[in-house]
Amino acid sequence: MKTRIFFLTLALSACSVWAADVTGVWKAQFDTQRGLQKYTFTLRQEGTKVTGNTSADVNGVKRESELKEGKMEGDTVSFVEPLNIQGNDVRITYTGKVSDHEIKFTRQVGDFATTEAVAKLESATAAAEPASAAKTVRIKAGKSDPVKDAEGNVWLADQGFEGGQTIERPDIQIANTKSPDLYRAERYSMDSFSWPVPNGKYTVKLHFAETFDGITGPGQRVFSYNVQGHQFKDFDVWVKAGGALKAYVETVPIEVTDGKIKVTFTPNVENPQINAIEIIPQASPAAKTVRIKAGKSDPVKDAEGNVWLADQGFEGGQTIERPDIHIANTKSPDLYRAERYSMDSFSWAVPNGKYVVKLHFAETFDGITGPGQRVFSYKVQGHEFKDFDVWVKAGGALKAYVETVPVEVTEGKIKVTFTPNVENPQINAIEITPQP
Repeated sequence: MKTRIFFLTLALSACSVWAADVTGVWKAQFDTQRGLQKYTFTLRQEGTKVTGNTSADVNGVKRESELKEGKMEGDTVSFVEPLNIQGNDVRITYTGKVSDHEIKFTRQVGDFATTEAVAKLESATAAAEPASAAKTVRIKAGKSDPVKDAEGNVWLADQGFEGGQTIERPDIQIANTKSPDLYRAERYSMDSFSWPVPNGKYTVKLHFAETFDGITGPGQRVFSYNVQGHQFKDFDVWVKAGGALKAYVETVPIEVTDGKIKVTFTPNVENPQINAIEIIPQASPAAKTVRIKAGKSDPVKDAEGNVWLADQGFEGGQTIERPDIHIANTKSPDLYRAERYSMDSFSWAVPNGKYVVKLHFAETFDGITGPGQRVFSYKVQGHEFKDFDVWVKAGGALKAYVETVPVEVTEGKIKVTFTPNVENPQINAIEITPQP
């Protein structure tokens, strides 16, 4: 496709670089001495501060970590993945150059090894997805390896804590639970725990048991803790559980508005301790209609007053605007005066349920003068549309055409993939409407 090239001033380019935003879900594969490691980074940027977490699949073993020391400097992002491997603290440092829909990472594992890989943008908004699309997170404090409970749930190794130490007591017997392994290790003397999550409502469960044989009665370990603003003063594990070696679970309903769950601990007598933490997302209000204006860097309002978000959610491709063209078959021609083309896919995080996806097309490139000159296939959540020709569907150039596709989401995401045949794929807008 022929495109016009616009030369921006150096000052504007510098502003664009500074405005780089890494908020979203990024996927990368690192070829290491331990084999191929598959990573998913969920990042959230506020100004120059970057927070988030990472999930990794290393030879079939999965782990999750909260990222630390995240920052954005110009078009360079950096953060640290802290790990505890067999009792040893290891820092994995990531430094990445951000460009359109990708980050070129250098990964430094302590003083041992350096690898490079390119992370691709999976979703530009997953960091802000509703809690109903979030997953339950279970953290086994004090353990360097994951633990499976009696119901088959996997609890991640100790992470997310600030300060403190860990200890294991593998041979003790624990009452009041079907999963005693959750209480055979603990973190103590910690200052806080935090975990990035989508905004929404959650239930946080804190698991305690007094397993230290130096505590022989009530009043010998007393501390306070605060869960997302909910204060628990003068907490005594012995009193709550009814003695030593007995499990006790504190259940706290909370609401998250700043993308993070935080628990703080304050010592009184002896020091705070905890055995496990569970974060369970709760049902959130019904999903809302999402409208994306492909090709535009600013939102667009249609003839009915609906606001269409600026171009986002795409993997690959380029954008172009043709602001002066006239479009038939629509009351909202501005929806078709910009497009994204040559893209590989589009994805958007949504709560599971039924939706109608509308894809808006118009052939506006003057290099296409008849049918068969642009043909591509696309797939919407498994529904395939082969050999799609915008010219044929719309009945010519500069005419709007809308493809309406009912879908059902079961994995918290809508995905559209594009495959070129003749010329390259293009799209003008995408609309996602939840159904009853």
